[in-house]
Amino acid sequence: MKILAIAGALRRASTNRGMIRAAARLRPEDVDLSIAEIADLPLYDMDLDPSGGDASGAPNPTAAAWPPAVARLRAEFAAADAVLVAVGVNNVMTPPALSNALAWLSRPELDGDEKIRLLKGKTFGLMSSGGGRAGADGREEFAKSLGILGAKVIDESIDVVFFGDDFDRATGDVVGPELEVRIRSLVELLVKAAA
Repeated sequence: MKILAIAGALRRASTNRGMIRAAARLRPEDVDLSIAEIADLPLYDMDLDPSGGDASGAPNPTAAAWPPAVARLRAEFAAADAVLVAVGVNNVMTPPALSNALAWLSRPELDGDEKIRLLKGKTFGLMSSGGGRAGADGREEFAKSLGILGAKVIDESIDVVFFGDDFDRATGDVVGPELEVRIRSLVELLVKAAA
């Protein structure tokens, strides 16, 4: 089982990145969990989209191939059986870097006459941290977008409302044993749902 993990936050000491690192550390032994980087993705631009930037997926004469960072992310995503996202929040919205990654991943591509949509049917597990209800609000907004795009989001999720002693404040790493148990359980549920 291959899981691709993505953190919506770019800051190295983000608690959302810390939850992704914890998932990699706590995963079952038979699960390959890799962490995707989204900081180097160009902003989504239809002129850079080889699918044409329109709903038909027609070839785009100005872009022969995906930008290299996009091609890498799309390949990692396509190879994964499931995706784990620590959404985070930016002013009660999905963080811009994560929205941008979703824009690139949601674009169709043609394989002969067949239109390939990477998100359709892909299983996602979501978690988020943010002050007060903000993390949950960001996660719910992101889950709604995934559903519209045809992905499956498991019912179980993790929302960390108050950080307390769950994280090392200097690094963002998860240090709370109860949160570690919740993260391990979420990964196991994601594996089961994707199997």
